[in-house]
Amino acid sequence: MSSSASSGDWETASESEAPRSGPAGVVAIEYAPADEEALARARALLAAGDVSAAAQDAATEAIGVNPADYGSWQLRWRCTEAAAREAGPAAERVWLAERGFADAMAARMPKNYQVWNHRRKVVGALGGRWVDEDLAGTEGLLASGDDAKNYHAWAHRQALVSAFGRWDGELEVCDRLLAQDVRNNSAWSHRAFVMARHPGHAAMGAEEWAARVAAEVDYVAEQIRSAFYNESAWGYLWGLSTLPRVALTALRGVPALAAEAIERYPGCPPALSTLGLYLEALAGELERAGDGERAGQARARAREVAEGLRGSDAVRRFYWEQVWGALGGDGGDGGGGGAGGEGE
Repeated sequence: MSSSASSGDWETASESEAPRSGPAGVVAIEYAPADEEALARARALLAAGDVSAAAQDAATEAIGVNPADYGSWQLRWRCTEAAAREAGPAAERVWLAERGFADAMAARMPKNYQVWNHRRKVVGALGGRWVDEDLAGTEGLLASGDDAKNYHAWAHRQALVSAFGRWDGELEVCDRLLAQDVRNNSAWSHRAFVMARHPGHAAMGAEEWAARVAAEVDYVAEQIRSAFYNESAWGYLWGLSTLPRVALTALRGVPALAAEAIERYPGCPPALSTLGLYLEALAGELERAGDGERAGQARARAREVAEGLRGSDAVRRFYWEQVWGALGGDGGDGGGGGAGGEGE
């Protein structure tokens, strides 16, 4: 394998090429001398542009010392790229071996940014069916129950879906994971990502898109009915109003759904919060349409909702006091109720 610096140059690398952690750092890491030497060697090889097999071994050793060391991962990546180029038609074997290394590291430390970044780049280099296989494996990890909200796994999935256009079937992935745990906020977040970014949605005609959004509203309403206190689902429901080409009328069922929740759980904060947002938006639309009377009525109902939240949502009491004041409240203690209002 070609290399711009041989392993013999390790000993002669300058201090500028191999910076060591020390007092100059914001938070200096106290390494044992042998570990510090392993990290310094990897940094020197990275600076020297060495991509030999020996350099890859040095990177592996340094990663073993500190799996969060960016430079060591970058060295390993460059060495793998060089090995794949040199392998020619057999490059896939090189990338598959590296994927095995990345998978093993991810299993050992599933919350390591560098591991997942490296794995994403390796799978990207493989492409094709290996992307599909990786997405299936990632769903399996998320569905295992051990770590269904692993941010790194979700970000990895989103990066691959975006880069390789694997949008179809992603809502069904969310369906399966939400069936396991309807409160999985990561699955709701991914669902929002797909609804907002799927190229096919932007290509839909107005009627088709309206029907798609209506189906999504019905879906999330059913999920909310299974757990009325599920803040993630309520947040997702309101988030649909922020999508392109979605009119507020698409969410006209919010008051009735909120009323269901409040009837069963008086003062239910996520229901009241979503209802308040809907009423504020409705008041704005009515004002722009020149219907000041109905706008005032909607704003008055929104103020009632905010007053109820001052009492029922103790964690965010001061926030709701600010909202209530902005809607025309005049001070005093909030109650714990809050009622649903009518839509358009």
